[in-house]
Amino acid sequence: MVSKVNGSSPSQSGKCSLTSSLSWRMICSLSIIALAILPVAYGIHCWKCNSLIDGACADIPAGPPAAGSTSGYDKYYVDCSREPSKQNSSGAVVQATFCRLIHQMIDEKESVVRSCGYERSHRDCYQTANPPTKTTVCQCDTDGCNPASTVSTSTALIATMMSFALVMFLQFN
Repeated sequence: MVSKVNGSSPSQSGKCSLTSSLSWRMICSLSIIALAILPVAYGIHCWKCNSLIDGACADIPAGPPAAGSTSGYDKYYVDCSREPSKQNSSGAVVQATFCRLIHQMIDEKESVVRSCGYERSHRDCYQTANPPTKTTVCQCDTDGCNPASTVSTSTALIATMMSFALVMFLQFN
């Protein structure tokens, strides 16, 4: 049963009820928070190489190549959105959305692997040791960032604080 006010239903009056207005604000706020917290990494460019295949991979500088660069490293700089999708540990098909840097020491032989990342760790960097192998893995979210940067943690904190401020603003206006 639809109640009528002044001969018209709520949908005809063009006014939102208090409940629908609060729901709309909540949906908008949660959407903004989700967008602020999730990394914007689609189309990220990363270095992609393996020092066991090409020794020059170990010496690639951080950051994207300079415009017009002819350093020889440019061939390792890839657009991760063009990399093929992969199946993650949950079985979902995912696209590469961040960069990864892996330093490995296997039987006293060091290697560096730079790549696009498909499945995130909850930590920006972590280490594993299973003799004779020691591994350090880092992940990051800006073009050419492998090796990982500590900026991503502070960026997420700032985005969260800004989102909270926006929710408070919307709630009281």
